Amino acid sequence: MTNGVNVPFFSGHKTTDLVRASVSARGSMKSRESVTRLYKSCQDPEMKKVYEIYEREGKKF
Repeated sequence: MTNGVNVPFFSGHKTTDLVRASVSARGSMKSRESVTRLYKSCQDPEMKKVYEIYEREGKKF
């Protein structure tokens, strides 16, 4: 599901956000931009790292 991306958190309740970021990073330009917005506005250090990883992945498309 994560395409080999190592997820740096231990809380199960963050799985929904992980899946959303994963799908958005591989979607349309608009959905990839949403990952960038999530990354820039995130205050949670664990999720910020996740968004950073997927933001980089989204730039590959």
